[in-house]
Formats: sequence, structure tokens, C-alpha cells
Amino acid sequence: MTARFVIIAEDELGQKLARDLADRVVAERAVEWLRELWADEGTLATQRSFGGLRAGQAWCRWAEVKQLADERSIRVHGLGMKAERAMALKAVAVTAEMEATSPEVPRVDAIFLVHDTDGDEEVRERLRDGARGREAPPRFKVIVAAPHPESEAWVIAGAKPWLADAPAQHDEERKRLGFDPITQPERLSANRPTDKRDAKRVCEALLGAHGDAYETWERCWKETPLRELEKNGAQAGLRAYTQEVEGALFPLLGDSRPQDGRQR
Repeated sequence: MTARFVIIAEDELGQKLARDLADRVVAERAVEWLRELWADEGTLATQRSFGGLRAGQAWCRWAEVKQLADERSIRVHGLGMKAERAMALKAVAVTAEMEATSPEVPRVDAIFLVHDTDGDEEVRERLRDGARGREAPPRFKVIVAAPHPESEAWVIAGAKPWLADAPAQHDEERKRLGFDPITQPERLSANRPTDKRDAKRVCEALLGAHGDAYETWERCWKETPLRELEKNGAQAGLRAYTQEVEGALFPLLGDSRPQDGRQR
């Protein structure tokens, strides 16, 4: 049976990172028979699908969760919850309600809640806390991806192998910033275009424009060794995310090995 995953994210880059990194974790670290299935593009599509909460969607924006709740009169009671806690609670509640009542969402095995921290390291825990806020826990798994300070930090964490032909760019950014953005992407800033540490600005300085589909950046998270990504992005929330994928998806997909028996 194909596992069905829903992604709720802020933007295209966030959902691509969450999806592709989850696939890599399974393809490289799950039990051997799962790795074989995930490593082949032909069989991968038969094993899992990613989508949104409406028919035909590849993913769902956070703003759409509120729209769906209003359209379907789904009431979410999160007394005292604000910001990301309330958002996560509503996302889980709307997904559970639609799974139970809508033919558009026949079954959900896991939802991915993807949201930048924008420099606030407590965002991840607020999302996790909100997802746990329902009186009855959802049937599906909830996985949180919280890039710190934003998604571009995870891209930069995998940039080094692709700068071999342009070391001057890397050296220039290190000198300009006073630290290495590849090994310390958590020190970058979010949503401050005039700040020299702005993650988007640094990402473009290192890798160039991302293109309409992020095609010039995607090898940073799809091809850079996973251990290198995790090491560079550890303080940027990347390792916390891959650990969540391992802990939630492996048992769901049939890999029941204990944590210390898994590949690294």
C-alpha cells in the first residue's frame, strides 16, 4: 500500500527540502529492502506520495489551512494557544477532519509541518506542542521541519561540494561575514535583505539565482553527503528534522529496528 504524506509549508523551497530530505533518509538509512525500493525512481512512486489537502496539490500552504477550516466549518478549540502552536493545532485538526469526511483526503499516514524559525529557535517546539494539543491524538504521524533561521540555511549547509570551481566566492563570503556560512548557517539572519547576514542574500552570493524550480540549488540537499548536511546544519535544525523522519517514518514503513541498529 502506498504511504500518503501531506506537506504544509510556507513556500516551494521549504516543501522541496522537507520532501527530498525525507526521501534521502529512507533511501540511505532504512532497512535494506526499503532502501532498495526508495533508491529506484520507478518503485519509489509506488511506495509513497506527497500532496496537499486539496485534490491534485503537490503541497499545501499554511494560509490554505485556515481557508479550509472556514470553508468546512471546522472548529478548532485551542484556548490560550497563539502563533505556531495554534497553527499546528489547526493543521492537525483540519487534516484529521478532512481525512474522516472528504474523498479528497482518503487516508493520511503522516503530515509534515514546515515552517522557518525566522531566528526564533523556539518555533520548532511551539509547532510540536501545538500538534500535541488535541485531546485525542491523530491517527497519523506528525513530523516538524523548522529550518533556522530559514530554508536557505539548509541549502547553504550543502553548498561546499559545488563551490570547488569557485573557491573565491566562498572565501569572499567568509571574509565579509566574519564566519563560514556553510559550517555555521545558523548564524545567518532571516527576512532582512539589507543585513549582510541575510540567508537569501548569502545563498545567492554563493550559488547564484535559484531559478523558477530551484534547479540550480537542489543538488546541495539532494547530492551532498547526508552526514555532511547534518553536521553543517546541526544548529540550523537539519539534524533534528532527519531524526524526526527516522523516528516517525521508519516504523510506519515497516523498519522496526531499534535506533542504534540503523545506518548512519
